[in-house]
Amino acid sequence: MNVYKTWKPFEGIPAPLYLESMVKDGDGLRLALYDGSVEGRRLRIHFKDVLAFRNANEKCLLKTWEENESWEGHSSLLIVEDSEFVEWLHEQSFGMFADRAITHYAIYTPDDCLEILSDQEPEVEWTPG
Repeated sequence: MNVYKTWKPFEGIPAPLYLESMVKDGDGLRLALYDGSVEGRRLRIHFKDVLAFRNANEKCLLKTWEENESWEGHSSLLIVEDSEFVEWLHEQSFGMFADRAITHYAIYTPDDCLEILSDQEPEVEWTPG
């Protein structure tokens, strides 16, 4: 049963965030998010080792939203504990990754719901727009 916790790679990250771009290539998965402020800065998140990820329109997860209205501050950045997605990965891979400490990251924006499974912490930084 998914338990959602606010993920704070550092202080001062506003909500909501909006997805500007997502690139998956040989360097991993790179996301650029913006906060809609006048400053025009971008939050860049780089997952170097991704075991699995999925992206859905927020309308595809209405049940998830309804079941979790108590998300603290309605943060766009979350970590999912007791994750059904991690359980699915272990089941589908016949436990190939059972020896790894896999984290389920959820990045929920007003338009996109990204979920990433990785056993490495991503690099996170603010950059000018």
